[in-house]
Amino acid sequence: MDPLIRSKVPMVVKIPRKLIKWWKMFSSLEQYELMQKLGTLTSLLDITPRPDLVEAMLTYWDPQNLVFRFGECEMTPTLAEMSGLTRLSYISKDMILPRDHSRTRFLSDLGLKDNKHLKCLEQSWISLDYLFARFGPQDSFDVFWDEFCTTKAKWQRRRLEAFSLALLGLLVFPLDERHISTRLQSVVMALFH
Repeated sequence: MDPLIRSKVPMVVKIPRKLIKWWKMFSSLEQYELMQKLGTLTSLLDITPRPDLVEAMLTYWDPQNLVFRFGECEMTPTLAEMSGLTRLSYISKDMILPRDHSRTRFLSDLGLKDNKHLKCLEQSWISLDYLFARFGPQDSFDVFWDEFCTTKAKWQRRRLEAFSLALLGLLVFPLDERHISTRLQSVVMALFH
């Protein structure tokens, strides 16, 4: 089944099994660290998407003003409400500002060397399969050692960042089936550094 369905907006209708498998490969300590960084976004792995409800809610969305409109009543989520929903504090936090996006910076952030398998970076995306193979299983560093320009200790920390990129790119800001926007790396870097 296609994890995205075409309607007024693309939406996730099925959580990729590989993403769930990747989550289960982490130790409980690593899962805890991811939950500290991502808040309740990790709970998206446990839900069953309901495209019918999203479609119904879209009829009330006013894209010009970015609010839900029910007749004369407007419902605008506040930062406090969003903070409560995600369980991430927004008080005394710096805003995430996008940095210049480049193939070189993306690869450097993940400790990867450029190679022929990464033509997709020209369109600013990377596949779940590629990220999972290199950052999912514990032995990935040993299997793909010649594709990394980092130490195993640094790779171990970057596994969490790669997973966060995949989760955000597939469930929060989806592009297309199993395609993850590399532009989200600046968000991941802001969360982890």
